[in-house]
Amino acid sequence: MKTPDEDHSERDYFITLGVIFVALILFVFTHREPAVSTRPLSAWLHDLESTESYRHTTAEATVHRMGASIVPALLARLESSNPDDQARAILGFEALGDVGRPALPSLMKLLEIERTSLPAARSLAAIGPAAVPILTNGLASQTTFIRTSSARALGRLRTDGRLAVPALVGVLNDEDDDLRYFATRALGSLATEPGQSVPALVDRLADTNVEVRKIAARSLGQFHGKASGAVPALRRTLNNDEEAVKLTAAFALREIYPAIMGDGGTRFPK
Repeated sequence: MKTPDEDHSERDYFITLGVIFVALILFVFTHREPAVSTRPLSAWLHDLESTESYRHTTAEATVHRMGASIVPALLARLESSNPDDQARAILGFEALGDVGRPALPSLMKLLEIERTSLPAARSLAAIGPAAVPILTNGLASQTTFIRTSSARALGRLRTDGRLAVPALVGVLNDEDDDLRYFATRALGSLATEPGQSVPALVDRLADTNVEVRKIAARSLGQFHGKASGAVPALRRTLNNDEEAVKLTAAFALREIYPAIMGDGGTRFPK
């Protein structure tokens, strides 16, 4: 026969076991990954990396349909120390687009942490116009990595980038070489507002940093005919001491005036 103490011990054991079991069930249900068609979010995010058009397109449409409910899962991946998780989270936000707006407050905080700053900035760019003010404000930050991350991300905007141009032009004279480089590259990637962008890029053709001069020439080429006002400066750049700068300037001139460059590049508009 069991003593009362033994009965209590056995009862307490089963009660504790029951509590643990319930806790495990709750954990599984509250942390369960979102899924569609029996496939978890992680599988769809993996498919976003696919080079197969149908597979990629299907994954993009599926992730977009999942909507804002997957924002917490994407944010968790951004905070991961695994670069693959971060890259797939960015792809997830690209698929969501404007639907990812609920993530803005959290992404602002992640932008201020060096380890997550660039992935957060790229996720903000993926969300689109609603996130542009956050990134343009980031250009004015006192923290170097926030400024650089913001400039790099603004060049990846998938929507109208006109709102970003004044802020990008505004940092082209910054003393930080990296910031000037990425802001210059972003203006070329956006290739909008030539009235503001082209004169600012022409000034960068004389930058003290050779990499900035090269990217300035390339960025002007991305404006094609809208950068016709840069032709005289690019012609002068053909005499630059740096061979790579000269080659990039020649490429830009071909992009701006392909017909003229087709005869060997001997004639340019004055």
